[in-house]
Amino acid sequence: MIWFIQFLVISLFVRSNIYFGDTAISLLNVINFLAIFYILFSYKRKISKDFIIILIVILFYYFIELIYLIFYFRDIDQIKEFYYSTFIFTLFILIYWGVKIHQIKFSKITFHTIYFIYWIMLFIVLYEIITKHHLPASKGNIDKDFVNLPTAFFYNPNDFATVIALFFPFLYYLCKILNKKLQFKIISILSLFFIIVSLSRVALLLFLMAPLLILFLNNKFKKLFFVTIVFIAIIMLFIKIDFKFLKNESNILNRNANKLLTIIKSPQNDNNTKKVGSLRENIRYSIYKKVFYSPEKYIFGGGFNASGQLYKKGILPLKDPHSYWVEGIIDFGIIGFLPILFLILFPFILSIRYFNKDSLYKYFFIQIFYFLILLNVPSGVMSLPVIWVPIAFFYAFLFNINEYKENSDIISRKSISNI
Repeated sequence: MIWFIQFLVISLFVRSNIYFGDTAISLLNVINFLAIFYILFSYKRKISKDFIIILIVILFYYFIELIYLIFYFRDIDQIKEFYYSTFIFTLFILIYWGVKIHQIKFSKITFHTIYFIYWIMLFIVLYEIITKHHLPASKGNIDKDFVNLPTAFFYNPNDFATVIALFFPFLYYLCKILNKKLQFKIISILSLFFIIVSLSRVALLLFLMAPLLILFLNNKFKKLFFVTIVFIAIIMLFIKIDFKFLKNESNILNRNANKLLTIIKSPQNDNNTKKVGSLRENIRYSIYKKVFYSPEKYIFGGGFNASGQLYKKGILPLKDPHSYWVEGIIDFGIIGFLPILFLILFPFILSIRYFNKDSLYKYFFIQIFYFLILLNVPSGVMSLPVIWVPIAFFYAFLFNINEYKENSDIISRKSISNI
């Protein structure tokens, strides 16, 4: 089972870049299909009563999706979106079994799998930067504005940066319990490089916040105070200095520098920054306002891809809200999206309540915080199931906390004795 899950994790990253005749029959879709059958034939495996409640919540969400699919069916893409959502259940139950049965061994193998994927992505990104060629599933193949931007296995740079930033708290936690200090430093360097070249501004800001959060969780308040002062001073320096936008955006460095500058400065209305929008004046916020200022209009949704229909009617300024939360509420309504909100808010509240009880709760808190913020970045986030891997792992740790703690303590004692 361990190696089957590793293939599933790999396929979640590779996505539709490997397929059999048609992208609909991708490695990702085939392995998930096999995983569903594996779960059905493994019903005798033990699952705790508390975790069964979590699985029922997920299944109830599928029931809601199915109702909306039946009554608001418009095209085949809606079925694809429904199929992608089944990854949530697949990942939650398989990773739960992996942690419960194989305990720390499973976490160690999964870490090495993801670590290997990061090195593969490095070579892909360097290839993209040098040659301006991309993998089949990249938007760079069909949109000339994305030719200069590396995407690795993903569709666009935002998806790529989001996944990298989202996985960072999870990988740090695995490095912590597995005592992988060198590997964490390498992952940090690779992650920073990936985010800079793809440059999602939100992902970059959250990634730069990570050292502050790590120092806080480890109670290193003196270092935290010093780093915070330096961090604030650098930001103030950037604000104070009148940086000019670079005129030539033909290369990735200039374009990314301009994009980074829009965090603190609105772009000028000339040809300098025609491809770069202000972070503070982003058109996406107008979509968020419609949902948050008029929630009574979104008690019920309009089915899969409902935002596209609202865009055609001129109600929304964008076809894609670029937010998992807003898109979910538009599609299934506030009531229909409650199961997903529960999956995220339940551990978030639990982590706050037991924050000082165990380090697991502290890192779960950071992971949920990153999850809440970063899922306002990608475009097709509904078809990006890899985002659920860190959440599924933390849930598995949470519901197997005694077994995982005992084994991680053994590893820590062994590592100390070897020093």
